[in-house]
Amino acid sequence: MTTRLERQRFQSWREPDEIPYYRDIEFIKCQMYDCAFGWKHTPDYSRRATAEGISIINCDMRNATIGPALFRNIVVENLKSDSMILFSPVYEHVTLRGRFGRWMIHGAVQPGPPYWMPPAYWESCLRFYKNVDWALDISQAEFADFSFRTGGVPTHLVKRDPETQVVVRREQVIEGRWRRLGLAGYTEVGLKLLLEDQATETVLVVPKRMKDAKRLVEDLRTLQAAGIAQPD
Repeated sequence: MTTRLERQRFQSWREPDEIPYYRDIEFIKCQMYDCAFGWKHTPDYSRRATAEGISIINCDMRNATIGPALFRNIVVENLKSDSMILFSPVYEHVTLRGRFGRWMIHGAVQPGPPYWMPPAYWESCLRFYKNVDWALDISQAEFADFSFRTGGVPTHLVKRDPETQVVVRREQVIEGRWRRLGLAGYTEVGLKLLLEDQATETVLVVPKRMKDAKRLVEDLRTLQAAGIAQPD
């Protein structure tokens, strides 16, 4: 049975001491301020704080800290927020749709630089994603800003809008031809971050709520025509 929580306020909520597991909860028009989730796990990350079967609809979330949790069968729709950084959760069937603020999906366990990514964490992620058919669906999401950092999610497991969200691989970027294409500054920053993060690939996302979104979409077509972004 699903628990429905509507128009409730959660202030400074923290996880219990044990590794938590929450499932089958709907949050509707709730306020979540200064809350944290996802920081409890075993040393080898084989067990993580887990949220499964959760819906977060038309909520307001501020000053959230999200750690290396496991998110499965999650829907988030129209989330008001300040800057959201998700530090290294793993995802299975997580859908973001509607309007969002500034989001960053990170592959690092803790902020940096230098970013902390212990071998046990990466090994646990590889094991997890071997059994996942798709991880994250951002095809219907409209962001004010968005970036993937340090290989946060395998790109082949991301459901994308091919018009505004394209895959770019390191080997096409490192040669530097993109620097001569007259790209917008936002697009160039995304490519530079791919190189700085030592990631092998990323998804370049046009934030549909950004004023220059049309120009950024043109940049994606330019990158694809130059063979720098992957065709769809």
